Amino acid sequence: MQTTTQISACDVVIRLDTDVDFTLADISGSSNSVTLNRLTQVSDAIRSFGSDFPIRQACGRDADITLRAIYSEDEAEAKQLLNDWYENHNQDRRTLQVDVPNSDPGSDRYTFEVYLASLNMSLESGTPGPVLLEASLKPSGTFTWAEIGS
Repeated sequence: MQTTTQISACDVVIRLDTDVDFTLADISGSSNSVTLNRLTQVSDAIRSFGSDFPIRQACGRDADITLRAIYSEDEAEAKQLLNDWYENHNQDRRTLQVDVPNSDPGSDRYTFEVYLASLNMSLESGTPGPVLLEASLKPSGTFTWAEIGS
């Protein structure tokens, strides 16, 4: 039987806290995508002599997050928050919150405390579309998934 309960990412809500008063700023309108590789299992393998198969052991979880933001000139949008974070607060953690498919009750909320690992921008002379920034974010501490209540 084919699913009829699929969702789209059109109304995803992305929030990033600011350095001013640590309130979450909605950067959804100036963001293009967010990739949450959140279920990375930290593991290692060892192989003993004469064995064809490795022995694996897991010891924790980690995540990689990539946020793509539209380069805009408004101070309250993602580019300004990311640049300020990189230039003035690069040792600080920030809260990143992603609501899927939106912020309505019953939606999923992913919350992370993250460091800004890198901030990249690719500029091509023949590209008429908007310039995008790509931020690589690394969680510090626990990250959570919860259903948004009423």
